[in-house]
Amino acid sequence: MLPSRSDVDVGLEQLWAITYDPSKKEVRVYKNGKLDVTHSPVDVGDMSNDTPPYIGYSETWAGYFKGSIRDVMIFNRALSADEIVRTYSSQKWVFGD
Repeated sequence: MLPSRSDVDVGLEQLWAITYDPSKKEVRVYKNGKLDVTHSPVDVGDMSNDTPPYIGYSETWAGYFKGSIRDVMIFNRALSADEIVRTYSSQKWVFGD
């Protein structure tokens, strides 16, 4: 589990982005286009397998996320901070900003 400095704002649309840079073993967590926290070193292990990702499920929390998750995007590389800001800005109206 990777803690954030920010809370999930219940009842509000939010854009959360998580990037992983394997060369630095660094995970960055963004909330609404702004860097929230950086975790390093983090080793996520071998991700080149056929195991499907589970979005909204965690064994740590013993179950499924209680809420809605939409517009999930998975990339084969870590997005830059500018790319995350552009993604957020292009959908800002959804988040009430």
